[in-house]
Amino acid sequence: MSDEIKKYMKELKEEFSQENLKFKDEFTKDNLKFKEEFTKDNQRFKEEITKENLKLKEEFAKENLKFKDELTKDNLKFMEEFSNKTERYIGVLAEDFQHKLDVVVEGHQVLNKKIDDLRDDVRSDIKEVKEMLKLTYRELDKKDHAIEEEVSKLKTRVERLEATQH
Repeated sequence: MSDEIKKYMKELKEEFSQENLKFKDEFTKDNLKFKEEFTKDNQRFKEEITKENLKLKEEFAKENLKFKDELTKDNLKFMEEFSNKTERYIGVLAEDFQHKLDVVVEGHQVLNKKIDDLRDDVRSDIKEVKEMLKLTYRELDKKDHAIEEEVSKLKTRVERLEATQH
Protein backbone atom coordinates (compact mmCIF):
# COMPACT_ATOMS: atom_id res chain seq x y z
CA MET A 1 0.00 0.00 0.00
CA SER A 2 1.17 3.45 -0.70
CA ASP A 3 2.00 5.88 2.05
CA GLU A 4 -0.81 8.19 0.94
CA ILE A 5 -3.38 5.42 1.35
CA LYS A 6 -1.96 4.46 4.73
CA LYS A 7 -2.06 8.09 5.80
CA TYR A 8 -5.61 8.45 4.52
CA MET A 9 -6.67 5.25 6.32
CA LYS A 10 -5.07 6.49 9.53
CA GLU A 11 -6.91 9.82 9.23
CA LEU A 12 -10.18 8.00 8.62
CA LYS A 13 -9.57 5.78 11.63
CA GLU A 14 -8.87 8.79 13.88
CA GLU A 15 -11.93 10.59 12.52
CA PHE A 16 -14.06 7.51 13.08
CA SER A 17 -12.72 7.12 16.64
CA GLN A 18 -13.51 10.77 17.41
CA GLU A 19 -17.01 10.45 15.95
CA ASN A 20 -17.53 7.23 17.88
CA LEU A 21 -16.49 8.94 21.14
CA LYS A 22 -18.84 11.85 20.41
CA PHE A 23 -21.66 9.44 19.71
CA LYS A 24 -20.91 7.50 22.89
CA ASP A 25 -20.91 10.69 24.98
CA GLU A 26 -24.17 11.88 23.41
CA PHE A 27 -25.73 8.46 23.88
CA THR A 28 -24.64 8.33 27.52
CA LYS A 29 -26.05 11.82 28.16
CA ASP A 30 -29.31 10.97 26.41
CA ASN A 31 -29.50 7.67 28.30
CA LEU A 32 -29.01 9.43 31.67
CA LYS A 33 -31.58 12.05 30.75
CA PHE A 34 -34.04 9.35 29.71
CA LYS A 35 -33.34 7.42 32.91
CA GLU A 36 -34.03 10.51 35.05
CA GLU A 37 -37.26 11.25 33.17
CA PHE A 38 -38.33 7.62 33.42
CA THR A 39 -37.62 7.55 37.15
CA LYS A 40 -39.63 10.74 37.68
CA ASP A 41 -42.52 9.46 35.54
CA ASN A 42 -42.42 6.10 37.31
CA GLN A 43 -42.50 7.77 40.74
CA ARG A 44 -45.36 10.01 39.66
CA PHE A 45 -47.23 6.99 38.30
CA LYS A 46 -46.71 5.07 41.56
CA GLU A 47 -48.07 8.00 43.55
CA GLU A 48 -51.13 8.26 41.30
CA ILE A 49 -51.76 4.51 41.53
CA THR A 50 -51.43 4.62 45.32
CA LYS A 51 -53.94 7.49 45.53
CA GLU A 52 -56.38 5.71 43.20
CA ASN A 53 -55.95 2.50 45.15
CA LEU A 54 -56.82 4.25 48.41
CA LYS A 55 -59.88 5.84 46.78
CA LEU A 56 -61.01 2.45 45.49
CA LYS A 57 -60.52 0.85 48.90
CA GLU A 58 -62.63 3.55 50.54
CA GLU A 59 -65.33 3.22 47.87
CA PHE A 60 -65.28 -0.56 48.21
CA ALA A 61 -65.60 -0.37 51.99
CA LYS A 62 -68.58 2.00 51.64
CA GLU A 63 -70.23 -0.21 49.03
CA ASN A 64 -69.61 -3.30 51.13
CA LEU A 65 -71.30 -1.72 54.15
CA LYS A 66 -74.13 -0.60 51.93
CA PHE A 67 -74.53 -4.11 50.54
CA LYS A 68 -74.56 -5.67 54.00
CA ASP A 69 -77.24 -3.23 55.08
CA GLU A 70 -79.35 -4.04 51.99
CA LEU A 71 -79.56 -7.75 52.85
CA THR A 72 -83.14 -8.45 53.77
CA LYS A 73 -84.91 -11.10 55.78
CA ASP A 74 -85.94 -12.76 52.52
CA ASN A 75 -82.29 -13.06 51.48
CA LEU A 76 -81.43 -14.63 54.84
CA LYS A 77 -84.38 -17.03 54.49
CA PHE A 78 -83.24 -17.97 50.98
CA MET A 79 -79.72 -18.65 52.25
CA GLU A 80 -81.10 -20.85 55.04
CA GLU A 81 -83.26 -22.84 52.59
CA PHE A 82 -80.32 -23.20 50.22
CA SER A 83 -78.14 -24.37 53.08
CA ASN A 84 -80.73 -27.00 54.10
CA LYS A 85 -81.07 -28.27 50.52
CA THR A 86 -77.30 -28.39 50.18
CA GLU A 87 -76.97 -30.37 53.39
CA ARG A 88 -79.57 -32.89 52.18
CA TYR A 89 -77.85 -33.18 48.79
CA ILE A 90 -74.44 -33.67 50.41
CA GLY A 91 -75.98 -36.35 52.66
CA VAL A 92 -77.31 -38.21 49.61
CA LEU A 93 -73.93 -37.91 47.90
CA ALA A 94 -72.16 -39.17 51.03
CA GLU A 95 -74.45 -42.21 51.23
CA ASP A 96 -73.87 -42.96 47.55
CA PHE A 97 -70.15 -42.57 47.97
CA GLN A 98 -70.16 -44.81 51.06
CA HIS A 99 -72.06 -47.49 49.12
CA LYS A 100 -69.54 -47.32 46.28
CA LEU A 101 -66.68 -47.41 48.75
CA ASP A 102 -68.19 -50.51 50.38
CA VAL A 103 -68.36 -52.18 46.96
CA VAL A 104 -64.68 -51.33 46.34
CA VAL A 105 -63.69 -52.66 49.78
CA GLU A 106 -65.62 -55.87 49.12
CA GLY A 107 -63.87 -56.19 45.75
CA HIS A 108 -60.51 -55.74 47.44
CA GLN A 109 -61.36 -58.46 49.95
CA VAL A 110 -62.28 -60.84 47.12
CA LEU A 111 -59.05 -59.98 45.30
CA ASN A 112 -57.01 -60.50 48.47
CA LYS A 113 -58.60 -63.95 48.89
CA LYS A 114 -57.81 -64.82 45.27
CA ILE A 115 -54.24 -63.58 45.70
CA ASP A 116 -53.83 -65.64 48.88
CA ASP A 117 -55.24 -68.74 47.14
CA LEU A 118 -52.97 -68.16 44.14
CA ARG A 119 -49.98 -67.66 46.44
CA ASP A 120 -50.76 -70.97 48.17
CA ASP A 121 -51.11 -72.74 44.80
CA VAL A 122 -47.82 -71.28 43.56
CA ARG A 123 -46.04 -72.26 46.76
CA SER A 124 -47.40 -75.79 46.45
CA ASP A 125 -46.34 -75.96 42.78
CA ILE A 126 -42.89 -74.66 43.64
CA LYS A 127 -42.57 -77.27 46.38
CA GLU A 128 -43.52 -80.01 43.90
CA VAL A 129 -41.04 -78.71 41.33
CA LYS A 130 -38.29 -78.62 43.95
CA GLU A 131 -39.03 -82.23 44.91
CA MET A 132 -39.01 -83.25 41.25
CA LEU A 133 -35.73 -81.43 40.74
CA LYS A 134 -34.20 -83.22 43.73
CA LEU A 135 -35.28 -86.59 42.32
CA THR A 136 -34.04 -85.68 38.86
CA TYR A 137 -30.75 -84.49 40.33
CA ARG A 138 -30.31 -87.78 42.22
CA GLU A 139 -31.04 -89.77 39.08
CA LEU A 140 -28.64 -87.63 37.04
CA ASP A 141 -26.02 -87.97 39.74
CA LYS A 142 -26.37 -91.77 39.65
CA LYS A 143 -26.16 -91.80 35.85
CA ASP A 144 -23.15 -89.46 36.02
CA HIS A 145 -21.34 -91.82 38.39
CA ALA A 146 -22.24 -94.78 36.18
CA ILE A 147 -20.93 -92.95 33.10
CA GLU A 148 -17.74 -92.01 34.94
CA GLU A 149 -17.20 -95.63 35.93
CA GLU A 150 -17.86 -96.76 32.35
CA VAL A 151 -15.46 -94.13 30.99
CA SER A 152 -12.83 -95.19 33.52
CA LYS A 153 -13.23 -98.83 32.47
CA LEU A 154 -13.01 -97.86 28.81
CA LYS A 155 -9.85 -95.82 29.45
CA THR A 156 -8.29 -98.79 31.20
CA ARG A 157 -9.17 -101.10 28.26
CA VAL A 158 -7.83 -98.59 25.76
CA GLU A 159 -4.58 -98.29 27.71
CA ARG A 160 -4.22 -102.09 27.82
CA LEU A 161 -4.94 -102.34 24.12
CA GLU A 162 -2.45 -99.66 23.31
CA ALA A 163 0.15 -101.32 25.54
CA THR A 164 -0.32 -104.68 23.79
CA GLN A 165 -0.03 -103.16 20.33
CA HIS A 166 3.32 -101.53 21.00
